[in-house]
Amino acid sequence: MYAVTYGNNEIGSTFLGRAPEAPEVVNAQDTEGWTALIYAATNGATEDHNKVVSTLLAYNADIDLTTSSGTTALMYAAEKGHNEVLTNLLEHNADVNARDDEGLTALMLAAKEGQTEAEYRNSPDVCRHQWP
Repeated sequence: MYAVTYGNNEIGSTFLGRAPEAPEVVNAQDTEGWTALIYAATNGATEDHNKVVSTLLAYNADIDLTTSSGTTALMYAAEKGHNEVLTNLLEHNADVNARDDEGLTALMLAAKEGQTEAEYRNSPDVCRHQWP
């Protein structure tokens, strides 16, 4: 998980390539429920992080797994304004209507943090967001 946290796709790919039949590897969660995908999305400020996200998704990472607080990779990417990662997750059908333990969606977290970039606002998935 630490390799992907820092956007090291080469190490992540090498590791994942050794266990292609083991989905529990790509979806392994730490004590707080964080997965490699969630770490990559949270730290996704670089193109390298987006490559890591793409690699993890290619290895069938569960895009909607949540941390112990109910937060998904999409929520963290939206909250942090990581637009390339955000677009990548949306293109892979991340659940835009998922809610964390406080009842907040990715769109709500983005708005709360002032992340108003066009990639998120104009996503057709966000336009179908179900408000409470």
